[in-house]
Amino acid sequence: MKALYFLCLTLILVMMSSGCGDRRTELFSTQFEVRIDIPGPLEGIVTHGVNLEDIVNTFELAAGQNGYSLEDISTVNPSVAVLENVFGLDNFSNISRVRVFMSNEDRSIRREIFFQETINLNHEGPLQLFGSLSDVKPMLEDELYHLNFEINFRTTTNSFLENRLVYNFVSYGNE
Repeated sequence: MKALYFLCLTLILVMMSSGCGDRRTELFSTQFEVRIDIPGPLEGIVTHGVNLEDIVNTFELAAGQNGYSLEDISTVNPSVAVLENVFGLDNFSNISRVRVFMSNEDRSIRREIFFQETINLNHEGPLQLFGSLSDVKPMLEDELYHLNFEINFRTTTNSFLENRLVYNFVSYGNE
């Protein structure tokens, strides 16, 4: 019985120390920025969408500046994003939820890339968005891509909202 116990323990230790981890290596991080203008007034509770069409893809150029080609990259994952007011008046307490989707040029692939679903009622300052687990490399292989910005407000907005979204992607290669 003790021999079986030690055999099982040995197998577990071997499995834990062998290749169960992630074998990807972070290559570089890239940052992009787009302007998001949200017309007002908008109804509260309802999900409002803003489409940003035909964004020129500069990812391949950024990869080249870091010494890599698209073939060197296995996956590209969203990292973090920040939503900020163009004029520095960052008061996002009226927002209850934000989601950002990305699609490729012909819209055959669409994935959520950033989100924030727990915004405090007294939130002030830029709004941090979290990256999803999506691999966006297939969308960054086209010359253009599209972003869809979805937002929910707690109450009706009265004015035009001028914002920018600064977002980051992390590129990984295989070992």
